[in-house]
Amino acid sequence: MTGAAILADYDGTLTPGDAHAALLRHIVRARRWPLLLLLLGAPLIALLWPRCRFAAVWLIWWCATLGARGGDWRRWIKAVAARSPPLFAEAAALLEQEGGRVWIVSASPRALVRRRLHQQWTGGVVARLIGSRMGRRYGAIVPRHYCFGAAKRAALPPHAFALALSDSLSDLPLLALGERAWLINPSARQLAKARRSLPAVAARTWSL
Repeated sequence: MTGAAILADYDGTLTPGDAHAALLRHIVRARRWPLLLLLLGAPLIALLWPRCRFAAVWLIWWCATLGARGGDWRRWIKAVAARSPPLFAEAAALLEQEGGRVWIVSASPRALVRRRLHQQWTGGVVARLIGSRMGRRYGAIVPRHYCFGAAKRAALPPHAFALALSDSLSDLPLLALGERAWLINPSARQLAKARRSLPAVAARTWSL
């Protein structure tokens, strides 16, 4: 590939799993007591989730990190990144060949994606890395900007992309930015649904 940039989701696209969820699980297991807050807040979280995902995610993070300090955050990021799964083989090849043109945009915290990518692709550098931005608020570490779905597109400056790729239907606005679009490891149902919005989207099967 030559020419314009390549736009890629991270979780489930370049690597298996969900780094965002892995970090939250690690924090709750390490601290334990926030589980009580999450259980108490579960009815409100469930109510918010389909109506305002950002608010639900914000509340989950507030419960999980209440009272945490900067050193805790750095320790959690380091621990989760150390257990990173490898990149998909096809993703690794793409980054090796085209890494300087790849823009990664992820719903996971940017610091976590940066650290995991360093673990998975030693010495590699992408053109740009955009992720959810975290900050302190009301005594906890919470998203200041949750880079999910249409918010990913809003976080991008105007740019031309030769290719856009993701594993998620929530990223259809992202896929629409590419001259070509790849849906990674979709089910037949996901692919059919994606093609109702983007008829030219192509399926790609990637593995470790």
